[in-house]
Amino acid sequence: MRNFLGYLFLGLFVFFSCYNKKSGIEDVEYLNLTPQGFFDEERHNIFLTEAKITTDDVDVFVSIAHQGLILRTDSLLNLISFINGRDSFPEFDFPTNLVVKDDELFVEELANQRVFIMDKENYKLISMKKFPISSMGIKIDISEENKLAYTIFPEKGKTGQAWVELEVGKTKTSKEFFSQEGKIRMSDQIRLGCFCKKNHLWSLGRFLLKLELLNDDGEVEKQFDLKQYEPLKRAFDTLLVKRRNIPDFESNRISQNIVTSLDCFDNKLLVGFTDLVGLDRSNVRHLLLFSSDEQGINLEKILRLKTGNEDELFHFQSVKYNPKTSLLYAQGLESNRIYVFPVNL
Repeated sequence: MRNFLGYLFLGLFVFFSCYNKKSGIEDVEYLNLTPQGFFDEERHNIFLTEAKITTDDVDVFVSIAHQGLILRTDSLLNLISFINGRDSFPEFDFPTNLVVKDDELFVEELANQRVFIMDKENYKLISMKKFPISSMGIKIDISEENKLAYTIFPEKGKTGQAWVELEVGKTKTSKEFFSQEGKIRMSDQIRLGCFCKKNHLWSLGRFLLKLELLNDDGEVEKQFDLKQYEPLKRAFDTLLVKRRNIPDFESNRISQNIVTSLDCFDNKLLVGFTDLVGLDRSNVRHLLLFSSDEQGINLEKILRLKTGNEDELFHFQSVKYNPKTSLLYAQGLESNRIYVFPVNL
């Protein structure tokens, strides 16, 4: 009898240990952030439509595609300088994404499928590179080894994620399509890519929610299904229900994406998403912070950006975190305003 009770208590201990480890949602930290400031559009007569955000160690750089502008601000979004690229460079019509590496600013010009490489201090043009495979203009990122990751439209033999070695012009794409069930379109294979610590390239599906760590040959080293996390599973299941009610959905061009932004720094991934929580949007969530290590990934924080206006009810557009200054930048969907939030991630 004593042995039986001993085995029973041991079994219960193992069960609850495994249960607690599996239900790690209890360990997730919830953060409600309020902005420290925002970019004053009226003061500068610059309107932030189609904006994308990046940073160097301190300052902020913003591209405004429809106006052909590139802005530089200090860390609190006070304007330092700007250029009208259309007046400064040939074939600089639609600057979409941008990223800083060392002293250089890389700007994606979507209309002519080029990357402009400039001196970040004076905007002097250093060189231009043509995209070997057409870019969708959704996201770019660059590694310490000068590999530029960007999003391409998926088609046969091309899976939605590409990267080019800028020095030699050599391009590769991810090898495998995401597996899926139910109604599916090729556009559901669109991915966002970014480089983390050790130049690891992470690729995340905007709808199918598969996160992959890719090697230099485009092969998957690790894959994680982010639908295991409640906020993303809720959004995915909600969209699947909507799809079933759309006739001839496969040929319908309605855009349905869950992931709206992806930012990488150190060993962290900051995922912006559309939180489909029904009609009451007072508790909508905006960002998920994951950490990665040799064992896998871990959801550390869920962030809500409390702006005090309608922006907080919806997802944010461009999102960028600067670990050097512990400041988070995000553009609201309704107002197009760019905010700065102090937070240590």
